[in-house]
Amino acid sequence: MVIDECRAAHRIHTKNGRVIGVETDRGRIDAPIVINAAGPWAANLAATCDANLPIFASRQSVAICRLKSPIEDERLPGYSERGSGFYLRPDTPSVYMVGSLAPDDSEPIDPDAFRPRMDGATSRRYCERAAQRFRRLSDASPGGSRVSFFDDTPDGNPIVGVDPRVDGLIVAAGLSGHGFKFAPVFGQEIAAIIDAGRMDGDLDQFKVSRFLD
Repeated sequence: MVIDECRAAHRIHTKNGRVIGVETDRGRIDAPIVINAAGPWAANLAATCDANLPIFASRQSVAICRLKSPIEDERLPGYSERGSGFYLRPDTPSVYMVGSLAPDDSEPIDPDAFRPRMDGATSRRYCERAAQRFRRLSDASPGGSRVSFFDDTPDGNPIVGVDPRVDGLIVAAGLSGHGFKFAPVFGQEIAAIIDAGRMDGDLDQFKVSRFLD
């Protein structure tokens, strides 16, 4: 088996309704099976073979909050509260990562023209949101940020399985920020499709056709 890294896929080639290969930035690769696992770029790649997918990239930011008076032996656990619109996890001692669950903080973006920056006012707002639940964070100061993007779907769940519109095309994208938790199962089931032509487990809730019915 050959793993060819750092090669961009630009087009899925088909003939008579079946996959025959992929066009890359370094030439064509012929293949009877193609797995579209291009994340935020999966929709663009799928469109090249008329198998459109409802996947879009969304901005995701995490503020780093640093306590001025750390309490080493009482670290907060990982925590999520949708009603208050935030999640939190401990990082290094006295440092917490705070992200947003508020829809207004997660706008669609172009992953090819994305600026991974979070301004200080937004970072402070995230920290203050968490401080309303955890008093010890009230004296925290912004200590940086992490900014990236998700590949989202309309229902917030991944798209995994055979695409019924094109023979030989398998989708594993639209992970919506939590697909990594299912990654071992997704990999196992995709291998089962390639090896035996069917999944061993029940992943109907993730099937492509739920957006085609």
